[in-house]
Amino acid sequence: MYHDFYKLQVLPFENTPDPRFFFASENHREALAAIEYVIRMRKGFALVTGDIGSGKTTVARTMIQNCSDKTHIIQVLHGHDTGQSLIKQIMRHLELAVEADDDHARMLEKLRQKLLDQLYQGRPVVLLVDEAQTLLDETLEELRLLSNFDTTAEKLVQIVLIGQPELRDRFRSSKLAELRQRVVLAKQLRPLSRQEVGDYIHHRLRLPVWIPTR
Repeated sequence: MYHDFYKLQVLPFENTPDPRFFFASENHREALAAIEYVIRMRKGFALVTGDIGSGKTTVARTMIQNCSDKTHIIQVLHGHDTGQSLIKQIMRHLELAVEADDDHARMLEKLRQKLLDQLYQGRPVVLLVDEAQTLLDETLEELRLLSNFDTTAEKLVQIVLIGQPELRDRFRSSKLAELRQRVVLAKQLRPLSRQEVGDYIHHRLRLPVWIPTR
């Protein structure tokens, strides 16, 4: 294969969102910086959208790589049937027991207290939801409830939604008006310009020469 001929250690154009290959176009750099600002300042809710292949997941994984030593990042599986299943998944990630007699209100209270503990321990929680356009309205409403958890100065949990353009369109609907008000950052990833395409190709070809294999 060509990687043997050119003595490349990593294939430069694999269809996987590897943060080692993050290309910092102006748009992508701004999106990454904005997400990290929301997390660092504990502002609450961030929304990043873009077409398939625009680099959304790579931005998200780069954020994880940059922030993981300062935060407890929970990557939320999308497509939950109910808001309650989402809450249970988050609780499992935080090693919180769900008792048989725990109702919704009780689970939320347990979760709120745990998020507060995490904040005081210097490991605030970030929820990262990729492919968030698949979330049901009920699940988005559950995220809105979580975004209400705060102290007098900051949010207890930062929520980052990554999705295709239809997610942005849903947020514009009257049905999600209350949730839209929680969003402090909304970024749309644009296609690369002609100049950026050339720079991107050069960037991808240059890195595999020295990136160590895992």
